[in-house]
Amino acid sequence: MKWLACLLASALVAGCDNPAPRARSVNDFAEDPAVRQAVVARCDADKRNSDPVECANARAAMERLGKVEDTKHTTEHDESFERQRAARRAREDAERRAAAAANPPFDPYSAPVTADPAQAPPKP
Repeated sequence: MKWLACLLASALVAGCDNPAPRARSVNDFAEDPAVRQAVVARCDADKRNSDPVECANARAAMERLGKVEDTKHTTEHDESFERQRAARRAREDAERRAAAAANPPFDPYSAPVTADPAQAPPKP
């Protein structure tokens, strides 16, 4: 009987082995760049023996963070573009005003109403 109790106890203890660790989530990888890079490197080096779920999550975290970085760069680029465009418009407006001041257009309202009769062309 003792032998049977020992056998059941050992079977119970053997059955209580630690479960396999769960795969890290995308958020876990997003928070820890060193682990993310190590897992992606391990997945690229040994595709057969690596956990496909963990590899997919690490790559998804890299992609998600890449999109965030792209958004930051796009915002910076847009702001730079707007500043350059505003500076160009101001420069072109100043050039246009300077050209208009140098060559004033004909103003019919301030021109003389009658011409000098001495300079008038002869009548046929």
